[in-house]
Amino acid sequence: MYAKSKITSKGQVTIPSDIRKALHMSEGDYLIFEAMSEYEVNVRVMKSKPLSSLLGVLKAQENEASFDEIREQAREEMAERKLNQKAD
Repeated sequence: MYAKSKITSKGQVTIPSDIRKALHMSEGDYLIFEAMSEYEVNVRVMKSKPLSSLLGVLKAQENEASFDEIREQAREEMAERKLNQKAD
């Protein structure tokens, strides 16, 4: 598939809709440009995904401490350090 687009004075280009549809491009996606020669450029699409799309990707191990347990342990350790500093 071929399509033509004109460069504006600010260096901007509109990607023709047929190309955007064929590559499943949407707002927020990135284009990666690689200069191959003086008159040739390779362009790739990098899909942007919201950070929320990563939720649940990593599975927690069964023996892993909960956030509340970790927080409580940190509080206890900080209190112990303060007591040790006063004793010195």
